[in-house]
Amino acid sequence: MIKSKSGNFFSKNEQGYALLIVLLALVLISVLGMSLLTISNNTLKTSANERTDQSLFYIAEAGLIDRKAALTKEIKEAYSDAVLEYKKELIENSKKDPSKQIKISFQEIFKERLPNSDASKKETYTNFEEHFSKKPLAEISILQEEQDTKMFYTITSTGSVENSKTSRSVSQKIIVDLNSASFDGNSINGKYTVYARNKIEYEYYDMKNNVIGSIASATYDHVISPGSQIPLIHDPNNYDSLLANKYYEKLAFDTKKFINATYYPSNSNLINNNNLIAENWDKYNDTTLQLTDNLKLSTFSLSNGGMTFTIDVGNSDKILYLKKLELNGYINVIGSGKLTIFVEDEIIFGNTFLNQKGASNNLSIYYAGNKELNFSNNTFVTANMYVKQADLTYQGGGAFNGKFYSNGVGTITLAGGIFNESVDFIVPNYNVTMGGSATIKGSIICNNLYLHGDASIISGNSSLDDSITINESAPIKYETLIEK
Repeated sequence: MIKSKSGNFFSKNEQGYALLIVLLALVLISVLGMSLLTISNNTLKTSANERTDQSLFYIAEAGLIDRKAALTKEIKEAYSDAVLEYKKELIENSKKDPSKQIKISFQEIFKERLPNSDASKKETYTNFEEHFSKKPLAEISILQEEQDTKMFYTITSTGSVENSKTSRSVSQKIIVDLNSASFDGNSINGKYTVYARNKIEYEYYDMKNNVIGSIASATYDHVISPGSQIPLIHDPNNYDSLLANKYYEKLAFDTKKFINATYYPSNSNLINNNNLIAENWDKYNDTTLQLTDNLKLSTFSLSNGGMTFTIDVGNSDKILYLKKLELNGYINVIGSGKLTIFVEDEIIFGNTFLNQKGASNNLSIYYAGNKELNFSNNTFVTANMYVKQADLTYQGGGAFNGKFYSNGVGTITLAGGIFNESVDFIVPNYNVTMGGSATIKGSIICNNLYLHGDASIISGNSSLDDSITINESAPIKYETLIEK
């Protein structure tokens, strides 16, 4: 008992405290639970919003990437077409009289072929998987603007979900260089039958009718001839660049690749003491030399004019390295491989019928000597010839089919009724003289050209026809993608 100040006594009664504590605890737990539930609900809403927002970004980005790929393809196709048309127009322009030639603009040609876009017209992409049973959409617009030598395409993509008011947008700019292709020069040797570094000279004025095709000089603007001047195309800009860009490898006479090649001995009974000298009719006529590997000999000589001899290259390319080559007769080259004959010192042709049934691209002859090449008395050759430095005289009938390359200094004399079908002489430092009834069907690049007698030149399927080189650079650049 507890006694009060007044002397009354109260009993100690603690009943009801537990209930109060329980009620307080329940209230506290409820408050905490409600708080946690609210926080969790808000977190879920935030996560859902973030997920939706990120999904909308990916939808917008996917739509932009898809449209950018399609637009890039269109621009590249337009560029390729424009380059071809530009080259074609340059070549056609070069055939005109110099006074009538016009400036060809690649920028205008390219711009005409580029796709046109209207920003007010929107495209809708729906090729997406459903997002929580709702269809994603990407709305695309393209703004096209031109500034100076650039064309700008700004692609804007807005991602959304069907029946939703929320969306996200991204954009990216494509920059097209309208001057991404160019040609250095005022005119071109697009179809020059003759292109001389210096002068072209005719014996008489009416010889102008003997040259069928366009002629050009890097130095002169007219043909030197008696009487009135004969105009030609004055093209000082492309002579050296043509040689450097198109013919550099052909004119670079690389002796080392033949010297350093691997050669193997032959077991053929046609070879004696490292020579093949075909003098015995019964032994050598209608016989075949089988080349199983590269072969190096001192002399290869067929001196009987009526003899037929065959070289079988097999199914792979071969090199025949010789000090001296003398051919008088019918020499056939067969096999799917290509034959390269390297001659170190001397070549003698006369009454020669070399590779007449074959193609010039299957036989190449490299001549490292400096003795004159004197092809006379019915010499018919189908081959490509590469000469380090030696004069050439071709007379007495016959025909040469192929290409003749030399970066040396010398002279070429063509005379005596020779008819060369589909031949190109690429001899930039040679003086070429044509006389008698010599006729060439093809083209010539030379230092000087002299025509006299009844000589004539007819434009053929010349390698000069496509000698134009277009300078190209990447036409498309992309700016960084921007989120809106």
